[in-house]
Amino acid sequence: MLPEIFTLLNPLIEKIIENREPSESTEAWLYIAERYRSTALAATMPPTAAPAPSEALPTLSDVPALVDRLNRAAFAKALAEHLRAVSDPARGAFMVHLHGPWGAGKSTVLKLLDAELKTGSDPWLVIDFNAWQHQRLRPPWWSLVRTLYEHPAARGCAGSWRRWWRLRWWQWRAERGAAIAVVVVTTLFLVTLLNGWGNSLQGITGLLALVGGLIAAQRWLVFGSAKAAESYSQQAVDPHKPMTLLYRYFVRSCAGWTGAPWYFTRQNRPIAIFIDDLDRCERGYVVELMEGIQTLMRDEPVAFVIAADRNWLSSAFEKHYADFAGDIGTPGRPLGHLFLDKFFQLSAGLPVVTAQSRDRFWRMLLEGEGAAPILSDDSRTKLDQAPTIEAKQAIVAALPDAEQPAARAAIVEASYAPEQQKTLEHRLRDFAAMIEPNPRAMKRLVNAVAINRTRAVLEGRDVDLATLARWSILEMRWPRVAAQLIDEPTLLDDDGADEPLGSVRKLSSFRQILGGEDDPGRLNSARLAELFG
Repeated sequence: MLPEIFTLLNPLIEKIIENREPSESTEAWLYIAERYRSTALAATMPPTAAPAPSEALPTLSDVPALVDRLNRAAFAKALAEHLRAVSDPARGAFMVHLHGPWGAGKSTVLKLLDAELKTGSDPWLVIDFNAWQHQRLRPPWWSLVRTLYEHPAARGCAGSWRRWWRLRWWQWRAERGAAIAVVVVTTLFLVTLLNGWGNSLQGITGLLALVGGLIAAQRWLVFGSAKAAESYSQQAVDPHKPMTLLYRYFVRSCAGWTGAPWYFTRQNRPIAIFIDDLDRCERGYVVELMEGIQTLMRDEPVAFVIAADRNWLSSAFEKHYADFAGDIGTPGRPLGHLFLDKFFQLSAGLPVVTAQSRDRFWRMLLEGEGAAPILSDDSRTKLDQAPTIEAKQAIVAALPDAEQPAARAAIVEASYAPEQQKTLEHRLRDFAAMIEPNPRAMKRLVNAVAINRTRAVLEGRDVDLATLARWSILEMRWPRVAAQLIDEPTLLDDDGADEPLGSVRKLSSFRQILGGEDDPGRLNSARLAELFG
């Protein structure tokens, strides 16, 4: 319509412009003419295309995430349930290995586990130790104990115990080096007297020398540096005993022990020590730190959670004890893994990132915050009414995609109920003949199956308990073979497979774990592809 109006008015407008005279009416007509001209031209132009979307992306940080993006909070909650179950003052240390390659999210899971343990009616004292930041200080046990001593939470709970620790260390060190300390201090004092007090400059110099000597002796006596700790470790007859006692006082005071130093009353406050980035340290430090924990700290009821790549730790021990590697271990279970089996009661691999989780994570990175996973009341009721974990998994498979992450988290939480744990232990008795005949292996099997079931549920894999039990036993006994099959399940059908599978598959115990045609949970390449495909 506008172009037609402009065509009719255009001759009049041109005449006004040609014969214009200064007047208010002429200016008004000119203003109207220009407005019609611009409007009509705009109406005749083709529509402007929408602006192209911006291709700019935000700069993302690689620090551990504080918000759960991959449904890892349920996994952290499962780990917390394991730690709570073994929290007993009558037991010694409980060692957990959280393994995965670099960048898999181990530090993030530690943050989530930290938050989980600090909630509830029985909050834990959690202390973080970054091994990579301390590896320049030797011996490793010194920097770890000093971190405990200087931790803000320890300052709040220890109170007068810090002074007691310092006095005890004076006593221990003086018992071993009193003669040297006395000689140093006496010599400095005699030098001061010989210089005379009459000359003010000599007197000040002597006084400063005396003060400096006393400070140096105090630092030496009180164990004030890593160098002093290393020197002491080399000179003392039993360097670990004082540190063991110091660590014991720390645990008992911070865990709620009260009373005189020679008498304690226990108040339940569990302690967890998180050790991160150990897979960035050189092998000597790795071995020293882990062996120090085993020798100094294994008797106190503290949960250690070590986040590190399993291959890195295993390789560190294999190279450190290379002289024994040929005589100890098997192709599927080398020397390094034997050490890890000895150290850890629970080994937990991070859940893999499923396609659904990956897509949701990408959307979050590119578009910002997304809606948190939700679970409707109706879906939750159905899950609560399902009698077994397998029945709950069948219900989740029929739920909308938006509800499945929260539903899987609910299944994991339900799986740690006491009645479900008893059911798990009872059902695993059928597989007792496949594991090594010792109590330690039986306990580790229950822990391994529980954590593998948690991973399978969170990854959305419908896996029966018999299959999980067989796989957990295989992974415990031959971890290198398990790693091969995770990467390529079809190797199980290849009679000429490379080592270590090539040698292990000939063992009757290996074939027993795989199972026959009619055995429940039989492991074959197709089943492994379902587990890890």
